[in-house]
Amino acid sequence: MKTLWTSLAILLTTASLAVAGISVMDKLDLAEGKEDVKAGVQTVCVDGQKFVLTYGWAAMGTAKGTGAGGGVSVIQVYEEREGKVVPAKCK
Repeated sequence: MKTLWTSLAILLTTASLAVAGISVMDKLDLAEGKEDVKAGVQTVCVDGQKFVLTYGWAAMGTAKGTGAGGGVSVIQVYEEREGKVVPAKCK
């Protein structure tokens, strides 16, 4: 009986988790042609909401990936509609 309740609890808590619909709307490579640097900006659509992703990565050593550093930023896009600021929707 304990395993039944445990299974039911796991099912109910994970059933609400859904895979988000993600699509890339626009993409810009800021480090085109450079082998040891990757940087760019992407506009993505996540469940009908618009987001901007920025990323950067650079190798510091002679071997690719040695002493690498980088970062990622995710920003939700907002717009003004009828005098109110609301999340921008994908078109």
